[in-house]
Amino acid sequence: MIQASELYRLQEIDLNVQQHHKRLEEIAAQLADHKALTEAEQLVAHDQQVLTPLQNKVRKLEQEIQTNTTKLRETDETLYSGRVKNPKELQDMQQEIQSLKKRNQELEDVLLETMMAVDMADAALKDSSTKLEIISAQFELANKSLLDEQKRLKSEGSALLKSR
Repeated sequence: MIQASELYRLQEIDLNVQQHHKRLEEIAAQLADHKALTEAEQLVAHDQQVLTPLQNKVRKLEQEIQTNTTKLRETDETLYSGRVKNPKELQDMQQEIQSLKKRNQELEDVLLETMMAVDMADAALKDSSTKLEIISAQFELANKSLLDEQKRLKSEGSALLKSR
């Protein structure tokens, strides 16, 4: 009778050891799974790659508009200063002023469209960054509890093997 109860107890210990081992394998697999975190990081990187060129384009457009505005003002001042007497030069200056005004209007239209695209890209980046922060926090919390469980199972497993 004592042997049967000892064999039963040994069988229970072996079953517990197997369950601990299986759970430790599951924990190791979960700790190694970074898929959601990696996807969130990739989305943030993608959104940043979309935003950066748009921001650069806005700066270039603003610089070009500023350059054209400066040239327009200088040409306008020269036109009305009375220093230029030649009718052909005066006509060329008027045409240049008209051309600069038209170009500035075109640039401002493109700038407006680009700024709207920057706003959308910036919103997407903020959204994906927020999601990444949430996923990171969840990942760290889950990993902490998994590591705690792993530590507990290993110590229990050692105790079970000793009692075996």
